[in-house]
Order: sequence, then C-alpha cells, then structure tokens
Amino acid sequence: MVLLRPLGFGEMLDETLDLYRRNWLLLISIAAAAYLPFTLGAWAVGEPRQPNASHLDFWLYTFALMAVLELETAALVLAASNRYLGRRASLAGVYRHALRRWPLLLVLKTVTYIGIGLGSLLIVPGIALGFWCTFLTPVFMLEGTSMSQAWERARFLSAKEWGRIFGFYLLVTALVATFSLQPQAWTQLIKDQEMSWRVMQIWSTISTPLLHPVWALANMVLYYDIRIRKEAFDLQLQAEALAAVS
Repeated sequence: MVLLRPLGFGEMLDETLDLYRRNWLLLISIAAAAYLPFTLGAWAVGEPRQPNASHLDFWLYTFALMAVLELETAALVLAASNRYLGRRASLAGVYRHALRRWPLLLVLKTVTYIGIGLGSLLIVPGIALGFWCTFLTPVFMLEGTSMSQAWERARFLSAKEWGRIFGFYLLVTALVATFSLQPQAWTQLIKDQEMSWRVMQIWSTISTPLLHPVWALANMVLYYDIRIRKEAFDLQLQAEALAAVS
C-alpha cells in the first residue's frame, strides 16, 4: 500500500526526480512515441520557422504540434499516476487509454488556450485562467470527468493554491531551464544561420522527450499533493486498500 502525505516544495521536487529516475525508460519512450514521428514528418515536409499569421501552414503546424503534445502529456500523466500509486503502467496501455479521451481533451484545451489568450488582453483574467487550468489534464484523464466537470474540478483544486502552484513551477522551470537553455546559448557561437537553425532543431528533437516527462511528473505530484490537502486523498486511498484486503 502506497503511503501518501502532504509534501513541501523540496519534497515534491525530490519525488518528481525520483519518479523520473525509477521510470525513465518508460517515460522517455512514451514521450518519444508521439513526438518523434511528428517531428520527423515535419522535417520531411518542411517545418515552418517563424510565426506568421498570413501563412496557413504555420497555424496548421502549430495546432498539430499542440495536439501531439496534449496526447503525449495525457499518456505521461496516466503512466506517472499509476507508478506513483504503485500500479503497473505500460506504453501501449497508457496510449490506449489516452487515445480514447484525446479528442475531447483537445477540444477542452483548445477552448482553454483561446480563453487564456483573450483574457491576457486584460492581463488579470488571463493569469487567473492560467492558474485555473493547471490541473485540467490530470482531472480529465485520471478522474474521467466531463469537460464541464473538469473545468469545475480544476478550478476548485487550484483555488487559494496559486502561491503553491507558482512556487513549485518556478522550481521546476529553473531545473528544466538549466538543461534546455545552455545548448541554445552555444548555437549563438555558430555564425552560419542555417547551421545554427539545424543544431537547434536537433537539440529540440532530443531534449523534448527527455524533459517533457519532468513537467508531466511535476503536474501529477502537485495534483495529488493538493488533493491530499483539500480532500484527504491519502486517507481515501488507505481506506480503499484496507477494504480490498478485507
């Protein structure tokens, strides 16, 4: 039986890194399974380089990339949750589950991103929406809610927790940036612009499957930590385990 408890910032970061260390092969495989085929296909057809609202291919590419990353994140959250709770998880199993809810998740997140974009015009509403949607993916994928229920649940879990969310993600961002930004700085030493772009493409292709699981793990650990604090999820889990034994 897995024993959960409320964690501090440092403990959540340690738990995130420990989960990554113990399950790195599964997590990287899940991330690569969705991202690498898409990236190689984009290279083959010519990946758009610069944001340009007048180019339809850029916006089609952006939406397709978002769709792939949402599928990848959903599968990572499922795998991370199972391993965190001491359950089995496999690449094929989490993708089968993720694909069943992926279309609705994509609609949910697209509407959310549009709302954040519009809200950002007034600054505060955009920030509020950003915090409210922190747990949309774990709520929708792990709790099996409807889209409207997912919004209400995500808003409930994030309510009065903005400081905790911001502080923990600041730690995670600093950690990920340490590994992701250094190679980008090195490309500034390459004078040939075409070569610099290619090096950045290669690094992005390599680093995304390596680093994206860290974000999914962090989101999942924080999700359960707040559920423990607000809903005594740890006691619920213990009661279910005892009932199963008896």
